Amino acid sequence: CIESLARGAVGTIIVVDGDEVAASNLNRQALAWTDTVGMRKVEAAHLLVERINPGIRVITRDTFLLPRDVPALIEDVRAEAGGTSFTIEDRARGRFAAFIPAVGAHNVMDALSAYALAASLGLDAQRAAEALRHFTTTGHRQHLVQCRGVQVLEDCYNASPDSMRAGLSALAGLCVSGRRIAVLGDMFELGPAEREAHRAVGDLCAGAGVDLLVAVGEAMRLACERAQQLGVPAVHCADNAEAAAFLRREAKEGDALLVKASHGMAFEEILRDFYA
Repeated sequence: CIESLARGAVGTIIVVDGDEVAASNLNRQALAWTDTVGMRKVEAAHLLVERINPGIRVITRDTFLLPRDVPALIEDVRAEAGGTSFTIEDRARGRFAAFIPAVGAHNVMDALSAYALAASLGLDAQRAAEALRHFTTTGHRQHLVQCRGVQVLEDCYNASPDSMRAGLSALAGLCVSGRRIAVLGDMFELGPAEREAHRAVGDLCAGAGVDLLVAVGEAMRLACERAQQLGVPAVHCADNAEAAAFLRREAKEGDALLVKASHGMAFEEILRDFYA
């Protein structure tokens, strides 16, 4: 399949996604962000394609695309109080220390994209990197708040299996002296995958080192049960008011909360009551 695509491609990027291969007419510089197994697969595909058509680039689904004239990557990512620091290694412009008041690898990659766009448009690279610290989140999209000594990661604008994984990864990356508490609600519009997807959240909590799961919603009850099976302390609350009351009793200085659910769960009610 790779060979046949390469023979007929002109200026095409081949995307290797698991065992599937597709072609795209993207014409940009690509940086590969992949695990070791994935990298071996990409390198093998690249060697094959290079022999057939040297003008073709091979990337994975997780490859991050930047403008061709900004050969940059991220190094030295460190979770800090109030956000994440990292170094931008721009082979054309230099190395720049950067900070964003947000957590999670996906936000760091978004920051790199913003830097790359500014640099590509001719703005000063140093100033572009420094400006990232003024980034602000909106609409409960991984907005980090301090309340009575508790870090609250507001992430309840919406939820899906992928964003739930990203949110729990962000919670795991926070600098915490107390417990990591995941307050999770139902993910909507999953169709026949609903039960399996919510049950898998229990596995994600265990893998992310969650110290306590607070679940709201009938579907998220499955995550609660699965987490308990895996040894993660978990409680199920009947509604948002019960969850907020529970958190006001249980959350202590030094703890960190991830508050995440689909928008229809109205988790802003939990935030409002917890902050009151």
